Amino acid sequence: MNAASAVRAVVVDDHVVTRIGIKALLESSGGFEVVGTFERGEAFLDGFAGCLPVDVVLLDLNLPDMSGLDLLDRMAA
Repeated sequence: MNAASAVRAVVVDDHVVTRIGIKALLESSGGFEVVGTFERGEAFLDGFAGCLPVDVVLLDLNLPDMSGLDLLDRMAA
């Protein structure tokens, strides 16, 4: 699958090993392009626009600065 047809994904997780592992797994599948990784919710909110367009956000629900559910609410607003 070429980059133009790949699913564009963002990973938000406070564990660096998890972020790296998910990114490597997705990109090795050939169907995904990870266009951003973020450690905290606020960093995601600040940097998300630079990743657009995005098809999928893989979001940890237990981030250190906010709940992943709260982050979803802020994304939708």
